[in-house]
This record gives sequence, C-alpha cells and structure tokens, in this order.
Amino acid sequence: MATGTKYRPNDPNNFYDPASSTDNAFADMLKAYERGRNDPHISSQVHAIANDPIARQRYEDYMAEEARDAEMRGENMHERMRREKREWAVRDALSMKLKDRGNDALREGDVKKAWFMYSLALEKSSHEPAYSLNRAAASLQLGLYLFAELDATQALQADMHHGPMRTSRFTPKAYFRRAQARRYMGTLNEAEQDILVALRMLPEDAAVIKEQKTICDLQHMDLDDLKTYRKKSYERTSPETFKEIIGYTVEDIDAMLEKMREQEEYEDALDLD
Repeated sequence: MATGTKYRPNDPNNFYDPASSTDNAFADMLKAYERGRNDPHISSQVHAIANDPIARQRYEDYMAEEARDAEMRGENMHERMRREKREWAVRDALSMKLKDRGNDALREGDVKKAWFMYSLALEKSSHEPAYSLNRAAASLQLGLYLFAELDATQALQADMHHGPMRTSRFTPKAYFRRAQARRYMGTLNEAEQDILVALRMLPEDAAVIKEQKTICDLQHMDLDDLKTYRKKSYERTSPETFKEIIGYTVEDIDAMLEKMREQEEYEDALDLD
C-alpha cells in the first residue's frame, strides 16, 4: 500500500482501492483477515475493541447503522463496501491533482494559491496527513502560525489513525512543523517538546537540528523581549490578520467549501484534467 495514500490504482494490497475487492465476498473477507493478522496496529485495534465493552457496543451500533443504510440503498454490506471504495478512489484521485497543483504553485512562489489548493485537497481527503503537512508548510510561509499548528496536529492524528506501518514517515515532519509553528507563536516549551521528538526520529536532519538550536536560543531570551515576541506572534493569529493574508475570512472559506460539497463541481470549477 502506498504510504499515507488511500488511492493507488490496481493495487490488490491496498484495501482502500477498488482493485482489492472482488465479487467473491468470502475471498475478500479472508484477505482482509490476513491483512489484519499481519498488521500489529490493526490487531491491537481489534483487540482493544473486543476487550472494551463500551468500544465494542459503539462498533456494533456503527455496523448496525451501516447495515441499515445499505439496506435502504438496496445493497448488501459487500456491495456497499465496493461502492464506497470506488467513491474513495475518485475523491482521492482528485485530491492528488489538487495537491499537485498546490505543489506547482508553491514552486512558482504563489503560496496563497498553494494554500487554497491544499485546502481543497483536504476537503476531499481529510484523512491524508500529507495534505495537512503541505498546508502547514504553506501556512508557515504565510505567517498563519495557528493554522500551521492545527494542520500539523491533524497530520499526527491522521498518522495515528492509519497506523505506524503505513504512515510513520509523516510523523517527524508533523512534529517538526508543529515545533516551528509553536516557536513562532512563542509557546517555546511545547515547541521544544515537539522538536526533540522530531530530532530523535531525524537525528541528522540539518533543518531539524537548526530549529532545535533556534528554540533553545529563544528560551534564553530576556523576559521583556520574550513578551514582545509573543505579542507579535499573537497578532499574527487574529481573524483580521487571516483575512489580510488570505483575502477571505475563515467563514468565507467555509462557505465556499460547503458550496463545493453541495455541488460536487471541484473538477469543473478548477478545470482539472
């Protein structure tokens, strides 16, 4: 399975991809069991649910709701799973195009456009830590430090959800970018905690080493200078600053994304090939 990516065409080992399922529900179930048995993260999740009455009840309620929804659609659960995989594949393929557009914009120096493209990619595939990290990087360049911190945290949460066997390569980047964001915001103790985690994972990375030194130097700053530093950082997180940088309020962007969700016109609106 592609690390951190749900969509990988024609990969029978990627259980999110339509190619991983067939018309034979029993054979697919056996394959899923084998994957779970060989993945410590999945095994631990199953074990935790099985031994926690509350978690087990929640899972049973969830599956019952899924079954009711499938019945309303005239599907059995296997048909539902295959349909959802096809839908995921379409969404994830589109989000990859949006991410690529963001990368192109970043290379061309249009950081604001990159930020928007990564936001659209996240709207389609919020489970992907790579897109959160990309937007965090753009947010750092734009001075949107609070948003960078939130995106780095979201990437870490997505990483944990996917499991260490599949997405651990994103973890050090997430800690590194969150450390940068927290350093800019003046929350130096939290920044230090993050950068030390990143440093343990990437002990020879020059950027991580440099960031750790920068944070250390700031921690020895004069108290009055530190207050001034934090005040400037706080001003960068205000709603007014966000609108000044991006050109829209957070509410404006939420409304635009909601409209796109309703119309499902990402590809047409953005003229994606």
